[in-house]
Amino acid sequence: LCDQEKVSLVIIDLAMPGLQLDFVQRLKSKSMNGPRIVAFGPHVHKDRLAAARDVGCDVVISRGQFFSEIESILNNEAP
Repeated sequence: LCDQEKVSLVIIDLAMPGLQLDFVQRLKSKSMNGPRIVAFGPHVHKDRLAAARDVGCDVVISRGQFFSEIESILNNEAP
């Protein structure tokens, strides 16, 4: 879909079973103006949160932060 449409935001729930983050690097390599990538997950899943940071997600936050800041995220503001 990102190849066919102008996508400005991708939100990734790191708690999805079987999630592979290899697509993040493909999205980032498409263009300098690629989508902003926000990943969120339970704060206790430190390895998944770290993996999302490592592959280049722009914002990696806990589930609680995501839901408390969803309006700002959708408006392309902080975090």
